[in-house]
Amino acid sequence: MAMLCQAAKTRAARRARLMTDGSAAVGHVSKRARSIRAPEVRHGRSHRNGRPAIEAPLKPAKLIVAAFPSELGWMATVERDGTLLELTFGHGSPAAAMKALRTMPSVDSASIKDSTPLARRLQAYARGSLDDFRDVPISLDGLRSFHRRVIEQCRRIPFGQTRTYGQLAALAGSPGAARAVGNVMSSNLTPLVVPCHRVVACGGKLGHYSAAGGRRMKLRLLESEAAAAARRAHAASRAK
Repeated sequence: MAMLCQAAKTRAARRARLMTDGSAAVGHVSKRARSIRAPEVRHGRSHRNGRPAIEAPLKPAKLIVAAFPSELGWMATVERDGTLLELTFGHGSPAAAMKALRTMPSVDSASIKDSTPLARRLQAYARGSLDDFRDVPISLDGLRSFHRRVIEQCRRIPFGQTRTYGQLAALAGSPGAARAVGNVMSSNLTPLVVPCHRVVACGGKLGHYSAAGGRRMKLRLLESEAAAAARRAHAASRAK
């Protein structure tokens, strides 16, 4: 009987030690956890520094949609935070230009602008003004590296000049990828700003053009730019 009582006392003492050690360990872990977790929030304020604990969600950037006439037909643009998302041109009416936008958001017709800084530049370009639009930011969201390189090199084609699909592929670091370059050009959402009309087929052929007006519009753009470049060169020679 005495031996049984002694064994019970031993087990009880062992449980007591385990409970004491365990509570100490839990206390140690919780103290460390407090040191790395976010400060407590009381009444919308951080308990430590009085700053807002949770920032209000940022409002989505507002889209600026514009539709305006030009010498190249009606144009429409979509911009966000100064970045051009899409441009279409060569249409017979503002409604047709708006309908052609692939990324057209749901907007009230009253909120569509008829003039923006970019719109005025595009209108001047359509009248024959020299503008390479290289300073206009465009959206490259979701585009693969090859796509981005092709667009970058396309924007570097000088005003009044052309490159073949094969030449552009080589400039983009992918010689032999002329067909892939053609696919990038045909999916261009910002023509004129990304001058895909300056990319032509080999052998003096125009090649495809997916903007309104097709090859006829492509030829018109190239001829207009060549004439503007010639005027600039003539003016420069007379100034010497």
